[in-house]
Amino acid sequence: MMFGPMWLACCFALIRPSKLRDESRGVIAALWGSILLPLAVLSLVPHQEPRFLAPMIIPLCVLSVRARSGTVSSRVRNLKVGRGVGAFWIAFNILMAVVFGILHQGGVVRSARSLASSDFPFAQTSSVNAVFWKTYMPPQSVLAQPLDAVRVKITDIGGADAVTALTRLAALAAPPSAEDVADDPSCAAKIKDTVTILVAPPSA
Repeated sequence: MMFGPMWLACCFALIRPSKLRDESRGVIAALWGSILLPLAVLSLVPHQEPRFLAPMIIPLCVLSVRARSGTVSSRVRNLKVGRGVGAFWIAFNILMAVVFGILHQGGVVRSARSLASSDFPFAQTSSVNAVFWKTYMPPQSVLAQPLDAVRVKITDIGGADAVTALTRLAALAAPPSAEDVADDPSCAAKIKDTVTILVAPPSA
């Protein structure tokens, strides 16, 4: 999905017959190895992001250029085919820009901004614990709060399971212990005026 039409060109270069020298075949095999091997290894990792596949762009580009040689280049020069390929490429990039730029985790920045907004329902509380679950790490710079007066505290628990998420929420919302009150008598009032919220996608 990340590379779109480039995959089609690479696959065509793989299946079409070609007369290559042994040295060239070794280069092509190395290029495919640098694509398929990392892809297989990354597929085993639980946490996956499209940016992890960025190093594959260079070998894919090289293989795509090779696909245009020979009989393919004569077809690409055809005006109708060229326009069709160009339109498909533009449409694919627009679609992916919408998917990855807006729909995919697009609410993380907006939710972080809303925490610092004066229209936020808990804007008058002294402190807010915002726990982000199954999202990207939210950028704390959009909160625009001074370091010596942090009101919104962001906790990122990534892709933790539901039990871990509930345990973390309960720990943040728990009343202070007797030892904490003895060390700092004002902490009870601070905890009482602190709100803990969970920020998570609907699929969580």
